[in-house]
Amino acid sequence: EARVDDAQEEGEARGEIRGIAKGKAEGLVEGMAKGMAKGMAKGKAEGKAEGLVEGQIQGILRILTTRFASAPDDIRQAVEAKTDLSALETLLIHAATCDTLDDFRQKLR
Repeated sequence: EARVDDAQEEGEARGEIRGIAKGKAEGLVEGMAKGMAKGMAKGKAEGKAEGLVEGQIQGILRILTTRFASAPDDIRQAVEAKTDLSALETLLIHAATCDTLDDFRQKLR
């Protein structure tokens, strides 16, 4: 009977070790899946924000080029350095309504 008890204890110990290993492996896979989903969502949001900023920048430069036949380098560089979407939206409106490139330069400052 002592042998049976020893064998049962050894079996339980081995089973526990295997269970822990399997649980860790499943937890790792589950954790990676959740991490990837969070990462993808964050990446999509960042990409969308970057796309909106880039779209506003290109729109501003296109309007200036259409209205004034060019977008001088100083203005182009200043506009391209902007990353705040709200500020870019304001500049877009100003690009469409300003009287001169100098007026637009003033708004950039």
